[in-house]
Amino acid sequence: MVARTILAVSIAALCLSGCGDTATTPTGTAGTTPTTAVVASVTDGDTVRVRIGGGTTRAVRLLGVDAPEVRHPDQAEECYGDEATRIAGELMPVGASVRLVADPTQDRIDRYGRLLAYVHRRGATVSVNETLVARGAATVYVYRDRPFTRHAAFVAAESEARKARRGLWAACRS
Repeated sequence: MVARTILAVSIAALCLSGCGDTATTPTGTAGTTPTTAVVASVTDGDTVRVRIGGGTTRAVRLLGVDAPEVRHPDQAEECYGDEATRIAGELMPVGASVRLVADPTQDRIDRYGRLLAYVHRRGATVSVNETLVARGAATVYVYRDRPFTRHAAFVAAESEARKARRGLWAACRS
């Protein structure tokens, strides 16, 4: 009961700060109403910090992808980590306007307090998340065996990147 109350308070706080949808389900997921934000910094290939609304800065973990580690406290830097971070920075440059889109099949916030979202640049039909996979800068990631809505498209993009030996598929894998 306490955990559910804490989750409800966290989601309510996010909604009040403009970070999400006011419609939540009993499982703690939020709807898919996009939130506009501005990129404040790129942490690594699958995490970015954005400024939302009146200046609130939040970390966003890109849904459905896993990029090589560059700054993990318990792991060494992984092959292609710097390159993945650079590509993420090209796709989401500081100051760029982005749309954050939640996935109704996934949690809205991860265990580290980061928002979980697909990130879209203005006018782009494909998310930054999927583009990172297609360019070989990240792999498809499914959390707790709960495939995300765009899973099939991400798997197809990863398969094509692997076949073409793009990015980490050339630099790190045999």
